[in-house]
Amino acid sequence: MTNDACRGFNTCQHNPAAMRRRYKLVALLVVIVVVIAALALYYRARANEGEAHLIGFDHERAYQDERFLTSLGPRMAGTDVEGETALYIKQEFEEAGLENVHIEEYPVTLFEVKRAEVSLVKYGPLGYVKDRSTQPITYEHKVDFVVQGYSGSRTGQDDLEFVFVGQGANETDYAPASGKAAIVRWDELTPGNPSVHRMAWSQGAKAVVLWNCHYGEEMGFLPIFKTSEEPDGANDPDYPDIPFFMVSKDVGEQMLDRSDWRLDVQFEVDIGERNVRVVVG
Repeated sequence: MTNDACRGFNTCQHNPAAMRRRYKLVALLVVIVVVIAALALYYRARANEGEAHLIGFDHERAYQDERFLTSLGPRMAGTDVEGETALYIKQEFEEAGLENVHIEEYPVTLFEVKRAEVSLVKYGPLGYVKDRSTQPITYEHKVDFVVQGYSGSRTGQDDLEFVFVGQGANETDYAPASGKAAIVRWDELTPGNPSVHRMAWSQGAKAVVLWNCHYGEEMGFLPIFKTSEEPDGANDPDYPDIPFFMVSKDVGEQMLDRSDWRLDVQFEVDIGERNVRVVVG
């Protein structure tokens, strides 16, 4: 190798500025190649998608549908009102141009609340006789209390004493509620509805009251609907058949402040196999 050649080699190898320029050039070329490849893939994907058409949203039409459906009342599955709803949807499907529109029915074990009355009744000092001079405190279903799914029924029976059982996390917590109504503080540590319902029933409780101290603080802890396990038919002998409902935080506090009062619970919950309707088009 000549001295000139050696000088050229040494200049490239030992000149950091020259080396950085080379690295930057290579890096720039790599970035350009990657960007070109990404753009090619993007436009190829767009070409395969076809055209998209924005159809918009008719707020007035949506309002009309909602107003009609709410005018029917509660649309619980298996009820006549649910049937009216299915017919309305079928009509809307047909007007929208769907073909072969029809309603399919499937049998499911369901429930319907036909009667739900709860009140506090004042009793005398010994707890044997009603205090006729004091009016009962009556609560409104879906406002002050809400029947829970697959609740049992209770009609025409005596008023119930009630006892607070805490969060009701263990079966033994319900032992003091034997022959009485169990008031359960519902919070993040309380088991689910199926466990609460079954544990109270197994310990001889005659009703279960969930006291909402957990959900909907911004609304004042109003009662909400939850469900228990589905029974095996209308006459399942192993299913808890006692009333099961949730009360608001205020109502629960009112109950616990009146230990010398009793609960009058009149529930008629029809449990049986009903057809649910599914609109197909």
